Amino acid sequence: MSDDPIILSFKDASLYKSDLSILKNRYQWLNDAIISFYFEYLSDTLLKDYLEKITLMSASTVFMLNYVNGDDVAELNSMIGALDLPSKEIIFIPINNNEDPDQIAGGSHWSLLVYEKVNQSFYYYDSISGDSNYAYGCVIARKLYKLLTGQQYTSSKISKRNTPQQRNGFDCGMYLLSITENLSQQLIENYKQNNQQPLKITSDIESSMYKTITPDYISIKRNQIYEIVEKLINK
Repeated sequence: MSDDPIILSFKDASLYKSDLSILKNRYQWLNDAIISFYFEYLSDTLLKDYLEKITLMSASTVFMLNYVNGDDVAELNSMIGALDLPSKEIIFIPINNNEDPDQIAGGSHWSLLVYEKVNQSFYYYDSISGDSNYAYGCVIARKLYKLLTGQQYTSSKISKRNTPQQRNGFDCGMYLLSITENLSQQLIENYKQNNQQPLKITSDIESSMYKTITPDYISIKRNQIYEIVEKLINK
């Protein structure tokens, strides 16, 4: 028997015993398996009625974009065409600073890239100020832009957004997940209340997200995700 068995298979995500230990220890950095699991969970719960509008790309899919030659649309379609990304109004994209395409689950920092169709623009959220992951976000934006819009990418199509800041060196993955969930919740509520207008990340949405996601919120959310995993294991 493996020393690190799979303890949960959920949709296209699998968690190992070691992943549960990572979640339980609040001082550990989240890996790609946990990021992908929670994206699958949100897609199956919060977003289940809105998947034609909102897509959460898995960490492994974004990782595979490292193999794409530039912004070759034909190559991108052969790899991720089934996701039908050009039809989506909002796309959440986890960004990792792994520079080695041969190293799965590498890197040391997570941030978030969001594509908004109505403005044909990318928004970049990073819980560590500065340019730590920004270049990696720009690379993914450049690779995807022509596929999504049919146009050439320019640097004006991506902007850094005001983002809640972590106070340690290990919560970046939790901020990625929390920002994704919060923005998704608000987008859905706005869509319901505004006569089903195209989804748009407004300044009010961003302001609410910034005020909501605090270090205490992050600690509670980590426990909640751990409890979700345990509940699914015991289901």
